Amino acid sequence: MDIYQIKKLSNEERETLLVGESISVDIQTYHIPCDQAELTIVKDELSKASVQRSFIEEEFKTVKESFKERLSPIQEMISESIATLKTGTKTVNGKVYLLPDFENKMMHSIDQAGNVLNSRPMKPEERQFRIEHISKAV
Repeated sequence: MDIYQIKKLSNEERETLLVGESISVDIQTYHIPCDQAELTIVKDELSKASVQRSFIEEEFKTVKESFKERLSPIQEMISESIATLKTGTKTVNGKVYLLPDFENKMMHSIDQAGNVLNSRPMKPEERQFRIEHISKAV
């Protein structure tokens, strides 16, 4: 029998022939050709799916932004905590006072709580004792 003539048989005849003549039956994935009408349907489905995906992606973007806004302060706090644990110091933004020590020729940076943050030797222009240092202290 011509193998290409099997396609022209009725469904019952084709089923009988295939079951009777085949050696085994396997389950496989395969491709079959599509006619122009089927391709048009697939194009329409693709168009609809693309529009739906666009709406869903836009909604996802909005939801993602709201979650990002909620997550940002927590992420920042975690980063600061990790940096604090790494260095053993905490980052603070506040007033720092620069106090001269003319006897030892040093300049000290002191925070509002009285912690000495930094000490360094005086620069030559800072070593000159001026009256304005006294007036600021009084």
